[in-house]
Amino acid sequence: MVVCFACFCTGCFGTHIGMWDDTAYKQTAFGAPQTVHVCVYLDKGVTKDDAMALMQTSIDEDSRYYNLNIVPEGFQTMERQGFFHDDILCSVESIPLTGSCDRVFYFANHTTADYIYANAPLVAGVALPEVLGEVDDLTMTHGFAYAGNDGITSLTYGGPSKVTWHEFYHLVGSCPHAWTMDACYARIATLKQTAAQSDAGFFPSMSIDAQHVFKSRDQVNVALGDTANPATLATAAKSAVYVQSAATAP
Repeated sequence: MVVCFACFCTGCFGTHIGMWDDTAYKQTAFGAPQTVHVCVYLDKGVTKDDAMALMQTSIDEDSRYYNLNIVPEGFQTMERQGFFHDDILCSVESIPLTGSCDRVFYFANHTTADYIYANAPLVAGVALPEVLGEVDDLTMTHGFAYAGNDGITSLTYGGPSKVTWHEFYHLVGSCPHAWTMDACYARIATLKQTAAQSDAGFFPSMSIDAQHVFKSRDQVNVALGDTANPATLATAAKSAVYVQSAATAP
Protein backbone atom coordinates (compact mmCIF):
# COMPACT_ATOMS: atom_id res chain seq x y z
CA MET A 1 0.00 0.00 0.00
CA VAL A 2 2.82 2.40 0.86
CA VAL A 3 4.55 1.74 -2.47
CA CYS A 4 1.30 2.26 -4.37
CA PHE A 5 0.67 5.52 -2.50
CA ALA A 6 4.13 6.80 -3.41
CA CYS A 7 3.54 5.91 -7.06
CA PHE A 8 0.18 7.68 -6.94
CA CYS A 9 1.79 10.84 -5.61
CA THR A 10 4.54 10.71 -8.23
CA GLY A 11 2.18 10.12 -11.14
CA CYS A 12 -0.33 12.80 -10.19
CA PHE A 13 1.80 15.54 -8.79
CA GLY A 14 5.24 15.04 -10.31
CA THR A 15 6.28 17.57 -12.94
CA HIS A 16 7.41 16.62 -16.43
CA ILE A 17 9.21 18.07 -19.41
CA GLY A 18 6.53 16.68 -21.73
CA MET A 19 5.84 13.81 -24.07
CA TRP A 20 7.87 13.33 -27.22
CA ASP A 21 6.15 14.75 -30.32
CA ASP A 22 7.74 13.25 -33.40
CA THR A 23 5.93 15.55 -35.83
CA ALA A 24 7.01 18.73 -34.03
CA TYR A 25 10.54 17.40 -33.62
CA LYS A 26 10.94 16.67 -37.34
CA GLN A 27 9.60 20.12 -38.22
CA THR A 28 12.19 21.88 -36.03
CA ALA A 29 15.56 22.88 -37.50
CA PHE A 30 18.28 22.42 -34.87
CA GLY A 31 21.16 23.59 -37.03
CA ALA A 32 24.81 22.63 -36.93
CA PRO A 33 26.44 20.82 -33.98
CA GLN A 34 27.26 23.01 -30.97
CA THR A 35 28.83 22.39 -27.57
CA VAL A 36 27.56 23.25 -24.10
CA HIS A 37 30.23 23.32 -21.38
CA VAL A 38 28.98 22.33 -17.92
CA CYS A 39 31.06 22.93 -14.79
CA VAL A 40 30.24 20.13 -12.39
CA TYR A 41 30.34 20.36 -8.60
CA LEU A 42 30.26 17.33 -6.33
CA ASP A 43 29.02 17.00 -2.79
CA LYS A 44 31.15 15.18 -0.25
CA GLY A 45 30.90 11.45 -0.99
CA VAL A 46 29.90 11.90 -4.65
CA THR A 47 32.66 10.87 -7.04
CA LYS A 48 33.53 12.01 -10.54
CA ASP A 49 32.62 8.52 -11.77
CA ASP A 50 29.19 8.84 -10.13
CA ALA A 51 28.56 12.14 -11.90
CA MET A 52 29.88 10.93 -15.27
CA ALA A 53 27.71 7.81 -15.10
CA LEU A 54 24.59 9.86 -14.40
CA MET A 55 25.33 12.32 -17.18
CA GLN A 56 26.15 9.62 -19.71
CA THR A 57 23.14 7.44 -18.99
CA SER A 58 20.67 10.31 -18.80
CA ILE A 59 21.62 12.96 -21.38
CA ASP A 60 24.22 11.78 -23.88
CA GLU A 61 21.74 10.03 -26.16
CA ASP A 62 19.14 12.80 -26.06
CA SER A 63 21.69 15.54 -26.79
CA ARG A 64 22.39 13.93 -30.16
CA TYR A 65 18.77 14.55 -31.19
CA TYR A 66 19.51 18.27 -31.15
CA ASN A 67 23.08 18.27 -32.52
CA LEU A 68 24.39 19.21 -29.09
CA ASN A 69 27.54 18.03 -27.38
CA ILE A 70 27.38 18.40 -23.59
CA VAL A 71 30.90 18.48 -22.15
CA PRO A 72 31.76 18.49 -18.43
CA GLU A 73 34.35 21.17 -17.68
CA GLY A 74 36.12 19.94 -14.57
CA PHE A 75 34.79 18.46 -11.35
CA GLN A 76 35.09 20.43 -8.13
CA THR A 77 34.09 19.44 -4.61
CA MET A 78 31.59 21.62 -2.74
CA GLU A 79 30.02 20.44 0.50
CA ARG A 80 26.26 20.69 0.55
CA GLN A 81 24.74 23.72 2.26
CA GLY A 82 21.38 23.44 4.04
CA PHE A 83 18.64 20.83 4.19
CA PHE A 84 15.91 22.21 1.96
CA HIS A 85 16.09 22.45 -1.83
CA ASP A 86 16.07 26.25 -1.88
CA ASP A 87 19.13 26.34 0.40
CA ILE A 88 20.98 23.96 -1.92
CA LEU A 89 20.01 25.87 -5.06
CA CYS A 90 20.95 29.19 -3.45
CA SER A 91 24.48 27.93 -2.83
CA VAL A 92 24.72 26.68 -6.42
CA GLU A 93 23.44 30.00 -7.80
CA SER A 94 26.24 31.79 -5.95
CA ILE A 95 28.81 30.13 -8.25
CA PRO A 96 29.55 32.59 -11.09
CA LEU A 97 29.98 31.47 -14.67
CA THR A 98 33.68 31.86 -15.41
CA GLY A 99 36.16 30.53 -17.95
CA SER A 100 34.41 28.32 -20.48
CA CYS A 101 31.48 27.40 -18.19
CA ASP A 102 28.10 27.79 -19.88
CA ARG A 103 26.26 26.06 -17.06
CA VAL A 104 26.81 24.95 -13.45
CA PHE A 105 25.41 21.69 -12.11
CA TYR A 106 25.73 20.20 -8.64
CA PHE A 107 25.34 16.57 -7.61
CA ALA A 108 24.20 16.50 -3.99
CA ASN A 109 24.53 13.63 -1.55
CA HIS A 110 21.91 12.52 0.95
CA THR A 111 22.12 13.04 4.68
CA THR A 112 20.63 10.94 7.46
CA ALA A 113 17.88 13.55 7.78
CA ASP A 114 17.02 13.09 4.09
CA TYR A 115 16.54 9.35 4.55
CA ILE A 116 14.32 9.88 7.57
CA TYR A 117 12.22 12.46 5.73
CA ALA A 118 11.96 10.45 2.50
CA ASN A 119 11.03 7.20 4.21
CA ALA A 120 8.30 8.67 6.40
CA PRO A 121 5.69 6.66 4.43
CA LEU A 122 7.20 3.45 5.79
CA VAL A 123 6.57 4.69 9.32
CA ALA A 124 3.51 6.92 9.12
CA GLY A 125 1.99 5.98 5.76
CA VAL A 126 2.12 9.61 4.60
CA ALA A 127 4.20 10.80 1.63
CA LEU A 128 5.84 14.15 2.31
CA PRO A 129 6.55 16.75 -0.42
CA GLU A 130 10.05 16.20 -1.78
CA VAL A 131 12.20 18.05 -4.31
CA LEU A 132 14.51 15.69 -6.19
CA GLY A 133 16.28 18.31 -8.32
CA GLU A 134 15.95 21.90 -9.43
CA VAL A 135 17.19 24.57 -11.86
CA ASP A 136 16.97 28.32 -11.28
CA ASP A 137 14.04 29.93 -13.07
CA LEU A 138 15.63 33.30 -13.76
CA THR A 139 18.50 32.18 -16.04
CA MET A 140 18.14 28.36 -16.15
CA THR A 141 21.91 28.01 -15.97
CA HIS A 142 22.40 26.63 -12.45
CA GLY A 143 20.91 23.45 -11.04
CA PHE A 144 21.29 20.35 -8.92
CA ALA A 145 20.12 16.77 -8.53
CA TYR A 146 20.74 14.11 -5.95
CA ALA A 147 23.28 11.50 -6.97
CA GLY A 148 21.48 8.62 -5.23
CA ASN A 149 18.12 7.33 -4.07
CA ASP A 150 16.82 8.17 -0.62
CA GLY A 151 13.61 6.16 -0.48
CA ILE A 152 10.44 5.00 -2.16
CA THR A 153 9.62 8.35 -3.76
CA SER A 154 12.85 8.79 -5.70
CA LEU A 155 12.77 5.16 -6.78
CA THR A 156 9.23 5.41 -8.12
CA TYR A 157 10.05 8.61 -10.01
CA GLY A 158 12.87 6.81 -11.80
CA GLY A 159 15.90 7.44 -9.62
CA PRO A 160 18.77 9.91 -10.00
CA SER A 161 19.29 9.15 -13.69
CA LYS A 162 15.73 10.22 -14.55
CA VAL A 163 15.99 13.31 -12.37
CA THR A 164 19.33 14.27 -13.97
CA TRP A 165 17.76 13.82 -17.42
CA HIS A 166 14.86 16.07 -16.41
CA GLU A 167 17.04 18.81 -14.95
CA PHE A 168 19.42 18.84 -17.91
CA TYR A 169 16.53 19.58 -20.26
CA HIS A 170 15.86 22.64 -18.07
CA LEU A 171 19.56 23.47 -17.79
CA VAL A 172 20.68 23.12 -21.40
CA GLY A 173 17.49 23.73 -23.35
CA SER A 174 15.71 26.13 -20.96
CA CYS A 175 12.76 23.77 -21.37
CA PRO A 176 9.56 24.43 -19.38
CA HIS A 177 7.16 21.90 -17.92
CA ALA A 178 4.53 21.10 -20.52
CA TRP A 179 2.20 18.39 -21.79
CA THR A 180 4.33 17.85 -24.92
CA MET A 181 7.93 18.77 -25.79
CA ASP A 182 6.98 21.17 -28.59
CA ALA A 183 8.01 24.26 -26.61
CA CYS A 184 11.21 22.52 -25.59
CA TYR A 185 12.19 21.86 -29.21
CA ALA A 186 11.48 25.48 -30.12
CA ARG A 187 13.56 26.84 -27.24
CA ILE A 188 16.54 24.61 -28.03
CA ALA A 189 16.41 25.70 -31.65
CA THR A 190 16.20 29.37 -30.61
CA LEU A 191 19.18 29.08 -28.27
CA LYS A 192 21.24 27.34 -30.94
CA GLN A 193 20.36 29.98 -33.51
CA THR A 194 21.28 32.73 -31.03
CA ALA A 195 24.59 31.04 -30.29
CA ALA A 196 25.38 30.70 -34.00
CA GLN A 197 24.85 34.45 -34.47
CA SER A 198 27.01 35.43 -31.51
CA ASP A 199 30.76 35.63 -31.01
CA ALA A 200 30.53 35.61 -27.19
CA GLY A 201 31.76 32.02 -26.90
CA PHE A 202 28.78 31.24 -24.66
CA PHE A 203 25.82 28.93 -25.18
CA PRO A 204 22.88 31.20 -24.31
CA SER A 205 20.01 30.49 -21.94
CA MET A 206 16.46 31.66 -21.43
CA SER A 207 14.34 32.45 -18.38
CA ILE A 208 11.61 29.93 -17.67
CA ASP A 209 8.94 32.42 -18.75
CA ALA A 210 10.85 33.02 -22.03
CA GLN A 211 10.89 36.77 -21.36
CA HIS A 212 14.68 37.05 -21.18
CA VAL A 213 17.50 35.54 -23.23
CA PHE A 214 20.97 35.62 -21.68
CA LYS A 215 23.70 35.96 -24.29
CA SER A 216 26.79 36.19 -22.08
CA ARG A 217 28.21 34.94 -18.80
CA ASP A 218 28.26 38.48 -17.47
CA GLN A 219 24.52 38.85 -18.04
CA VAL A 220 23.88 35.63 -16.11
CA ASN A 221 26.20 36.59 -13.27
CA VAL A 222 24.60 40.02 -12.90
CA ALA A 223 21.09 38.54 -12.91
CA LEU A 224 21.85 35.89 -10.30
CA GLY A 225 23.77 38.40 -8.20
CA ASP A 226 20.58 40.43 -7.92
CA THR A 227 18.77 37.88 -5.74
CA ALA A 228 18.12 40.54 -3.09
CA ASN A 229 15.64 42.06 -5.52
CA PRO A 230 12.07 40.82 -4.68
CA ALA A 231 11.24 40.67 -8.40
CA THR A 232 14.10 38.21 -8.85
CA LEU A 233 12.98 36.04 -5.96
CA ALA A 234 9.40 35.95 -7.20
CA THR A 235 10.17 33.27 -9.82
CA ALA A 236 11.34 30.57 -7.39
CA ALA A 237 10.93 26.82 -7.81
CA LYS A 238 8.95 26.49 -11.06
CA SER A 239 11.59 24.24 -12.63
CA ALA A 240 11.96 21.85 -9.70
CA VAL A 241 11.13 18.17 -9.81
CA TYR A 242 8.53 17.93 -7.05
CA VAL A 243 6.79 14.93 -5.60
CA GLN A 244 3.91 16.28 -3.56
CA SER A 245 1.72 14.63 -0.96
CA ALA A 246 -1.87 14.07 -1.99
CA ALA A 247 -2.89 15.52 1.35
CA THR A 248 -1.21 18.86 0.61
CA ALA A 249 -1.89 19.13 -3.11
CA PRO A 250 -4.33 21.85 -4.21
